[in-house]
Amino acid sequence: MENRKTNLTRRFAIRQSVWNLHTFCVRFCILFAFFLLAFLILIRTNFLHTPPFFSSRFTLPLPSSLPSSLPPSSSSSAPSSLPPSSPLSFSFSSVVHFSNFHLPFRIQMPFSSAVAFPCAGRPVLGAVLVMSRRNGTGAIRREAIRQSWGRTAPKDVVIRFVVGNASKSERKRAEKKEDAFLEAEQRKYGDLIRCDLEDTYGNLHLKGCIF
Repeated sequence: MENRKTNLTRRFAIRQSVWNLHTFCVRFCILFAFFLLAFLILIRTNFLHTPPFFSSRFTLPLPSSLPSSLPPSSSSSAPSSLPPSSPLSFSFSSVVHFSNFHLPFRIQMPFSSAVAFPCAGRPVLGAVLVMSRRNGTGAIRREAIRQSWGRTAPKDVVIRFVVGNASKSERKRAEKKEDAFLEAEQRKYGDLIRCDLEDTYGNLHLKGCIF
């Protein structure tokens, strides 16, 4: 009899613990769902009724509120007065014209002479400049280009090979021989451009800068 009462007491305690845990989980889920729903409603309300962040700082004027004319710029100084604008808005009329602004250097090219004296002969749409070496390897590669994609080039596109002078290490042993081959190649194809520059790897970028 004593053991039976003990077992019943244990079972009742276990059931009570399980029921308490079940009740706690249900209440926690209900509270979590309630707070999640309230958070989503709050975010949706703020998103619909609050303007974006950037629009409160940068407000472009409407076309009707734009000034009829911008302040004139003077060659000697900037405009003395600017139209008032609020600190939290942007207006195109508040742009200051810098009349004395200049670049530190300027590249001047005689384009007028190129227009006044156009290329003679057939019209040319474009030119392809290929940087090539003056040695035998360069000659083999030039011939490969002529026999491959150079042959299928359009008629209004010309292909020219840029070749430099012999380097200091090549002048003693192969300069005269290579010059003879280059002259023969020029007489045969007429597509070589020789520049007064040592044909070395370090001067490869200077070939392109010349043209």
